[in-house]
Amino acid sequence: MKLEKKIFIEKTDDLESTTDRLINSPATTVILNIPRDSVLNTSLDNFHILKRESATGKKELIIESVDDKILELAGLAGLKARNPIFRVREMIVSDILPKPKPGLGVIRKARSTPEIVEEDVEEKTIKIKQSLMPSPVRKPVATLVRERTGSRFVWIKTLVVLILFIGGGFFVSNKYLSKATVAITLKEKQNNFNERIEVLASASGFSLHEDKITIPGETLKAKLNLQMSFPASGKEQVQEKAKGKLTVYNSYSSEVQSIVATTRFESPDHKIFRLDSKVTIPAAKIVNGKITPSSIEVTVTADKPGVEFNVAPQSHWTIPGFKGTPKYDGFYGDSGSAMSGGFVGERVVATKDDLAEARKVVAAALNDALKSQMTVLEMNKFKLLKEASDFNVLRDDVQTSAEEGKFDLFMEAEMRNLVFDEEVLKNAVVEKNKKNTSEDVALKSLNFEYSNLIKDTTSSKMTFNVIGSAVFVANINVDSLKAQLLGQSSQDLKNTIFLLPGLERANISLWPFWVKSVPKDLDNINIEIK
Repeated sequence: MKLEKKIFIEKTDDLESTTDRLINSPATTVILNIPRDSVLNTSLDNFHILKRESATGKKELIIESVDDKILELAGLAGLKARNPIFRVREMIVSDILPKPKPGLGVIRKARSTPEIVEEDVEEKTIKIKQSLMPSPVRKPVATLVRERTGSRFVWIKTLVVLILFIGGGFFVSNKYLSKATVAITLKEKQNNFNERIEVLASASGFSLHEDKITIPGETLKAKLNLQMSFPASGKEQVQEKAKGKLTVYNSYSSEVQSIVATTRFESPDHKIFRLDSKVTIPAAKIVNGKITPSSIEVTVTADKPGVEFNVAPQSHWTIPGFKGTPKYDGFYGDSGSAMSGGFVGERVVATKDDLAEARKVVAAALNDALKSQMTVLEMNKFKLLKEASDFNVLRDDVQTSAEEGKFDLFMEAEMRNLVFDEEVLKNAVVEKNKKNTSEDVALKSLNFEYSNLIKDTTSSKMTFNVIGSAVFVANINVDSLKAQLLGQSSQDLKNTIFLLPGLERANISLWPFWVKSVPKDLDNINIEIK
């Protein structure tokens, strides 16, 4: 059973989409309705392809359009074509008149139509039908000649453009895009070494000796103190004297006054305290006949143990030794804070083990803090060997804590690190190993480790060994080599590269493949040394 289907396409539907719809249609007869100015009217080949695809799919294809050009192209491709309005390619209007009766003569058409000579009706009908059939459109000879000439001109112009494009491409690629790449592998020479290194803070630069290398060093110092509180686990009977500070004034004369250690000071409530160490009280100032007192702060300790000596701050402490003299009123003291620490009885105290553990904790904290401080000083410039760091405790005081059952430990410590610039060391080692070869070489790699360190940080000196190997290759100046290769032919390029000193192998490439010489631009030459 035959199935007929009409397919309407859009102006923008190309050959591919139209062909797909034709092939995929289940109908055996397909009427393809193509609108005016469709993209299919650009080529006769489009209609040949449609005809071929319809034949392959065993379909009858009819082209339907109101566009005369599309109908013309379809007819030239051998396809059935028709106008959907008139059902033919072109509407021919003609009056068909009945056969004249005998004796009436010639019958004329109205409205000045051409005369029609009496003919047989059947024959006339056949001629009219034939006139309605589509026929190929024949173009005038002049038009065909003009089209062929124009087509030939377009072909020649296209060829010229193509030649210019290809020639321009060659020119641009040769002048601007061409590249030369040279990968060079050099022979390696390895030197093993075991050098004795001497680091001196007094050295200004490295120096090479037969048995050692001397490099400059630097001693970095840092000092910190720390007080921490710890629980005490022991008990004992104690008698402790109160302590405190006095500000002693000289309102007596413009001369200094020395007083010896253990000099007595008496509080207003008659408690005796003694001076801990000798002091000199500054001279008073006399301005316009008036005395301006001078002063100095001193430390005093109660004459006897006990809590009764833990006195509150008081003014005008006297010196009993000056009693009966004018100095008694001219020299006096004030306590800005209370005297404290006086005690008699049983008290929790730190045992030997308590003190040992406390010293361990405080020392570790100081050590960590000093290391952090040193890290800031050393930064990345200096090399510190682990054994070249000294940590020393300068002061260690056990004090009574203000909190019951505890004691305070005050500690002050110093860290000294003897450091050096490792880059200076590497340069010195390389320089000494270069002397073992007469060739012009460059360092490729250097590996070593430290051993046998002997230090004296107090005198800023240490020695150690560096054991390792240095790998050297021929010293090739890449910039000079590039300049030498500029514009060389491929053969000259090979000759230059394969005559390089210390060469093991080389790979040379020029790009694009038709380039036969090195570019004349340094940026287009790439030299890799391995």
